[in-house]
Amino acid sequence: DKVVIRVARSEMGQGTLTGLCQLVAEELDCDWNKVTWEYPTPGENLARNRVWKNFSTGGSRGIRESNQYVREGGAMAREMLIAAAAA
Repeated sequence: DKVVIRVARSEMGQGTLTGLCQLVAEELDCDWNKVTWEYPTPGENLARNRVWKNFSTGGSRGIRESNQYVREGGAMAREMLIAAAAA
């Protein structure tokens, strides 16, 4: 009964971690109180064909470079959950 979001950007006081999690939660239309997060490992990123792109966060690049694929990932996850529930 929780949503775990893997975020590959560091939190350095800019709100990157919270912002990216909020983008995914918004696309999933889920209860923010049930959202948690974790960092993927670089090895996991390589094993998944760099799905999280790079892990760089400096200069507020975390949100700027991640928002598109984070939103798309959340939207795809929502569609997969809907299809699984329908099946």
